[in-house]
Amino acid sequence: MAKQAENSCERLLHVISRHLSCLKDDDKIVRKRSMESIKKELSGKQKTLSVKEYDKLALVLFKPFLKCICDPVERVRELSAEMIHDFVENSSNLEEISSYLIPIFVQRLGLQELLETSEEVRLLEVQTLTLLVSRLQDKMACYLNDMIKILVQTIEDQYPEVKKTSCICASQLARVIPAHFHMQSESLIKPLLRTVSHQHAKVRAVCVKAIGDVVQYGNNSSVNDVISHLAQRLFDQAPIIRQAVVCVAGRWLSELPDRYSFFSKLIPLVMTGLTDELPNIREDAENQWKYAGQKYLDENEKEVKDQLDFAKPYPDHYPSEAVRPTFGCRLLVKRHLYYILPALLRDLDDWVAATRIKSANLLYVLLLHSEESMTSHLEKLFPALKHAVCDEEREVVEKVQKSAELLGYFVKTETWSHVYLPTLSTSPGALLLLAFLIGGSPRTEMSPCLPSLADVLASPDIRYTVNSSDQLWLATCVEYLLMICGDDCIIISYQLFIILLTIQGLAEGDEKILHQVGNCLSRLADIHQVENVHKLYEFHSKHLLQHLKTSHQLWTVHSPEWAVFHTVISNGGPALENLTQEWMPMVIANLHPSKDPNLRLKLFALFSANLNSQGYLDAHLETFLKDGILVNLVWHAGRTESAMRTAVVSCLWALVQAEKLESKTVALQLPQLLNLLLSLLDNDDSTSTRLMVCKVLSRILPAVATSLDDLQKLHKLYPVLLKRMDDVCDDVRLAAMKVFPAYFQSFPSGYNATLYAAHRC
Repeated sequence: MAKQAENSCERLLHVISRHLSCLKDDDKIVRKRSMESIKKELSGKQKTLSVKEYDKLALVLFKPFLKCICDPVERVRELSAEMIHDFVENSSNLEEISSYLIPIFVQRLGLQELLETSEEVRLLEVQTLTLLVSRLQDKMACYLNDMIKILVQTIEDQYPEVKKTSCICASQLARVIPAHFHMQSESLIKPLLRTVSHQHAKVRAVCVKAIGDVVQYGNNSSVNDVISHLAQRLFDQAPIIRQAVVCVAGRWLSELPDRYSFFSKLIPLVMTGLTDELPNIREDAENQWKYAGQKYLDENEKEVKDQLDFAKPYPDHYPSEAVRPTFGCRLLVKRHLYYILPALLRDLDDWVAATRIKSANLLYVLLLHSEESMTSHLEKLFPALKHAVCDEEREVVEKVQKSAELLGYFVKTETWSHVYLPTLSTSPGALLLLAFLIGGSPRTEMSPCLPSLADVLASPDIRYTVNSSDQLWLATCVEYLLMICGDDCIIISYQLFIILLTIQGLAEGDEKILHQVGNCLSRLADIHQVENVHKLYEFHSKHLLQHLKTSHQLWTVHSPEWAVFHTVISNGGPALENLTQEWMPMVIANLHPSKDPNLRLKLFALFSANLNSQGYLDAHLETFLKDGILVNLVWHAGRTESAMRTAVVSCLWALVQAEKLESKTVALQLPQLLNLLLSLLDNDDSTSTRLMVCKVLSRILPAVATSLDDLQKLHKLYPVLLKRMDDVCDDVRLAAMKVFPAYFQSFPSGYNATLYAAHRC
């Protein structure tokens, strides 16, 4: 059989010999046909010839084919490269072949000026080199410099398939000769980094894997050069790229020789994979992460023996939706948190939305692993979280909320409140972040801190905010306090009450805020075990009014204290009946003509709408009429003053309807009131004012008549009324006509018509 195979080899060489001689022909067509004929003759011969005979055949034909690699005709070069690839694949005498092959390939592929112009031929040649590396294994060490020269050029080849194959070749070369590869590995880093952002996803994926092998089996210090590029690939839209990055980083965490120097850079890459949108990537990342954590624990078992032997019990107050990481993973994060956190917080403020989203997701996972170790980093965390909680991306806000709740879970309330509350302000996000911190804190730790927390929230700088978002978040803080601490909040009931009333007064009709405040007041009433919110006013109104009295002389319509006062008077109900001595002096003081006109307008509107039928004014009616009504009925020029007189007369009409002015306690003020009303009826430019004056006169004239000491004042009234019969407004003329019956009834029964005949019309 051996002799027969040898004869077959000889016959094949005899047949091919004529074609070999034609390879030197000047005619390119002849050379091409010769190569095609040789390929046809050699097709399948590796199966029929023995290994020895095939090696003999390869040695004879190999050198002529190598010469054809440089042929000007592309087809000749391509056929030559194909047959050389076959020889490398099937021959057992690769050492001799490689000694001729690699120098030629260096000339064709490894120079700055590329000699091989055909993409297909370059691909065949790189594939041949890849096959050679896989077969020679560690024997490739002597060709390391040549291989690096070639790969530096081919990794950046314009043809994507050449790039892919070159990356595969680089990975294999790194794996087969790690002892020698580290000396030249850095030469491949820059080409790989320029290729990792290629437009083809498959090229990027292979390149990421190549980076993983080149760094792992080469110079580990290259991690510093590649880490930012790998981190950028975590934002790649193609899942295979993100998965490749997670696999590379996970392998480095457990297998990189110098991994302890780079844990702080590698941990974020793997942990980012834990929050990937695809389940298979999350699963791969979790497996890699758990393995790395367990290996780290095994390597440091002696250092953490006490922690393992006396492990803390599972936390009672732990997020229900989260699974607690293994001890090794937690330990790995805690020991490198100091180095990871600053860069992460900077990325949380990045201008690119995708970066902020990834950073927010990573922060949550990081806090979940850090647990109580995050305490020492609160001063860095809080400013970043305050800014991020106002992010325009909803996903960022949701993750920041969960992160803040984790801080509430793991950090003692006394600790985080001691750090956060002194810096609390109405800056964007501050109150919302506080609400989330409260939402994550356990009741057992929150209750002892309630007084200090409530005092800060009830401070003027906080509760007097006019920003609607801050008002909503402040109400949310109160809601969380009531929800978490329940009956314990009774010790801070007053602070919560004034906070809610302040929000209600400053909310300016925002239905969402008012609804939330209403719910909080109802919950607070339930804590006090009373049937409605009005009972809360009975508990706290006196104290609140005494507090407001300290500044009432300085109020304007924009004063937050005025808004609180308005809310108390509007909603206090029966609780205010016994407190008129507290709030009436504040009303009178702010109805003085020298005070803010807009504030006076609102006060009169408040009385007209809320107090005219409650009986609150009975004890102070004369004072209110003298120092509130009369002083503001005096005519002054200006639109504001005109509106003021209309509001005053409207309030007066409301009092008349409530039958307040029939009281004997105000009888002395009625003559002066009549004079002022007559002047308004004759001189005021406002139709509404004249109309309301007519209505008031129709009701009070009988009471006025009994208090007048002579009839002259009655006689002065009818000329003014007659003038109103010519008023431009129909409603005023009708109202004036209705005054006359009351006017005539005001005269005494013994009136001598003859004596006063001069006043007849």
